[in-house]
Amino acid sequence: MNGIQWGNVIDEHILSTRREKKEKPDNVFSPSMVDGCVRQSTMLKLGLKEFDIDVLRKFMVGTILHKYLQSEASIGHLPKPVEFEKRIEFEIIPKDDVKLPTEEQTIRFEGYLDAWDGETVYDFKSHSYIEYAKTKPVDIGYRYQLSIYAHAIGATQAQIVFIDKRTLEVHQKEIELIPIADITRFCEAVLEAEVEYKKSGKLPEPCGCWKCNLKEKS
Repeated sequence: MNGIQWGNVIDEHILSTRREKKEKPDNVFSPSMVDGCVRQSTMLKLGLKEFDIDVLRKFMVGTILHKYLQSEASIGHLPKPVEFEKRIEFEIIPKDDVKLPTEEQTIRFEGYLDAWDGETVYDFKSHSYIEYAKTKPVDIGYRYQLSIYAHAIGATQAQIVFIDKRTLEVHQKEIELIPIADITRFCEAVLEAEVEYKKSGKLPEPCGCWKCNLKEKS
């Protein structure tokens, strides 16, 4: 077929916008790395998870919807001021009897939350089938991520905002925040697993969650 191959144009753009992996100190997490499964979180933190172009296209659809909500859809229609893409930096100091396997004896989170209206933290998630999102419990990884954002800015309320990729239908769910102590214990387990991988090349066994049951590409 003659002419511009627009599929190639899109794919080349998507691949060009993938951020280079930046080395972070061992004690630093992005909130999205804390997803409720020690194996998957360890792989994310070590940079062992790669995504093929089909998955990257889906990520790009989510990015486009994020930008739409934060610009065209929001201008002149919000009932109160909202801060988008707010940077968070949050540090947890484990209990005195806990020795982390890192040089720094703190657990640090750095990232950007989607939206904050002074009372509630919102996280936007695009979804291929919103009826599923309406009936199923919120993924534990989403709960961890939103809880970290909420604790970082002192919020007591957090909602996940599902947007249907096909219809733009929206479904919101309020989540119960995960306590800081539970987040700390989970991150400690990931740090221990990271040390073990660097020593032996072994990851934690699959836990049986849906992410572990997917075919892993590493």
